[in-house]
Amino acid sequence: TATTEDGGKEQVLMHDRFQVAIDRAATVAGLTKTDDYVNEWRRVATGVDGDAIAAAHAAAQRLDNDHPRDVLEALVANGGLDPESGVSGVDPQQES
Repeated sequence: TATTEDGGKEQVLMHDRFQVAIDRAATVAGLTKTDDYVNEWRRVATGVDGDAIAAAHAAAQRLDNDHPRDVLEALVANGGLDPESGVSGVDPQQES
């Protein structure tokens, strides 16, 4: 979600494969109620220089590039946690 200079908000939708992976990972983790796994989501606000909407699109593209099918499958198999670090699969420092 991008917040524009005038306070408006615009969402950038990710590819459907991310929602499918989220649902599958939640099941693996035993989080079967929506509230259970939504509470596990990590949201990070970052500042950007320039156009917030363009930055949101660029961040979505980075996530798409960094999470090909095999990476998503590894996250799903580990209940949404990075198999190597044991934390969620997105590094908030890379989302700026």
